Amino acid sequence: MLKLKTKWFNKWARKNSIPDSSLLEALENLTENLSGSNLGGGLYKVRTRRRRQGKSVGYRTIIAYKEMDKAIFLYGFSKGAR
Repeated sequence: MLKLKTKWFNKWARKNSIPDSSLLEALENLTENLSGSNLGGGLYKVRTRRRRQGKSVGYRTIIAYKEMDKAIFLYGFSKGAR
């Protein structure tokens, strides 16, 4: 499976110190149907945990996902921001 990040998302993730391991964990949870809200049209909102804290106080990421083909991290925001 191809895993990509947009230029904007990569800059946002670095600014908020979100490691790729957390993003991969969020994607794994999405593929196993453990978390994530289907927004329609292949878009999903997935919770990503904050460093040294849980998912509930973490970040939300918007992912364009096609099963077993590709996943593109499009947008991210903190829980309190949106």
